[in-house]
Amino acid sequence: MANTFGKSADGKFIEYLNEAKENKYRCASPTIYDNLRKIVRSGDRRITFVREGGILPANTIFYEPPLDYLKFSAIKDRKRAREEWLSGALSATRDADLVFFDPDNGIEVKSHPPYSKLGAKYIFENEIRAFWERNISIVIYQHLNRSGSVDEQTRRGLARLRGMCGGTEGFAMSFRSHSVRMYFVVPIKNHASKFIKRARELESGPCKKVFRLKSYCLNSLPHTIADA
Repeated sequence: MANTFGKSADGKFIEYLNEAKENKYRCASPTIYDNLRKIVRSGDRRITFVREGGILPANTIFYEPPLDYLKFSAIKDRKRAREEWLSGALSATRDADLVFFDPDNGIEVKSHPPYSKLGAKYIFENEIRAFWERNISIVIYQHLNRSGSVDEQTRRGLARLRGMCGGTEGFAMSFRSHSVRMYFVVPIKNHASKFIKRARELESGPCKKVFRLKSYCLNSLPHTIADA
């Protein structure tokens, strides 16, 4: 979403690609790890190279226009830019059955409204709903903060998503590198078993030291997952 790389500290945490860290992280997906390291070492870090490099499945849909307010100071201009970004994202992903949101910080917070200076760093409820109403699964990156423990923030995040997604329960995967990062997953019914199976594989596989499965109140999902 927000494109602040090169103008802030965003994107600086790439220690996971160091040779000393290879055994800790590469096991999750050697192909993705090796290709990401190649891109970072090239010095030219663009989503284009992820798309052209065949890192993800061939039918992956990329929506590459960044959402940022670097050129806009007026609220009306930021509003128009955000509406155009959302419209373009919805159009580009009309055939998708899973959408991954990668905001710099995560789900909206009261301190940064959608058209504020830092609003582009967040995904907002109306935007999440616009995709969920298409009956597609959603994955959202969430950067944790100091508002509570990992467990507290995870519970709050999943509760908020449950409200946004018509009561559908989700789960979360934490990734521990430098700091804890969270991925919230709200699967549609047809995807739930597959997603949970993959999450369990990550948590119990060679990279179990960095992945943690966190789930609560999964009454609507076909399998029960114990809290991590």
